[in-house]
Amino acid sequence: MKVGYLVAVAVVGCSGVQLGEDESGSGGGIGGGPSGSGGGGQASGVGGGAQVCRDELTGGTRLKVRSLVAADGARQQSEFWDSARNETCIFNTASDGKMRCLPITGFGVAQGPLNFADAQCSVPAFVSAYCTSAKYALKGAIASCIYQYELHTVVPISTIYSLSGTTCAQAQIPTGSYYFRSTGIIDPTAFVEATYVIEP
Repeated sequence: MKVGYLVAVAVVGCSGVQLGEDESGSGGGIGGGPSGSGGGGQASGVGGGAQVCRDELTGGTRLKVRSLVAADGARQQSEFWDSARNETCIFNTASDGKMRCLPITGFGVAQGPLNFADAQCSVPAFVSAYCTSAKYALKGAIASCIYQYELHTVVPISTIYSLSGTTCAQAQIPTGSYYFRSTGIIDPTAFVEATYVIEP
């Protein structure tokens, strides 16, 4: 499995509603491939975040439709709400290779390729240019030419390290960047699975 790093991540769940773009631009959903938040939506884009085009969404027993309702009664469907986990989610390929409704907030923090969270440079650090606090972070990897996402729970850190050759040394945190350390990997089965069907 080839590990990929997510870069140029847009804010989702921090203070915005855009979805990030992964470095490879391949795979399903976030990062340039076909996916969807519900019925046939697509996510694509470069760099500053992808727009998500949505058709009508239909809620189920666990996933509910979250809509934006204007003061004059106008209504726009937004995304799915996981009623068991109390968070918004969007369908994408999870680390087990299955399409699952992953928390949207996870796409605001991604693994960086250069920095680490420990003095041995063995624990990769996650980074965001937007989220000063975060509940989740993503680690992306390519398997069978499909970008898959592993979701981590994270805590903020104030010290990072970089590796130069075989030397691991403390590094300065760039202005405007916020770093996090993984506290564990979430089992992908914790998220609702979906399969593609051909509509008549």
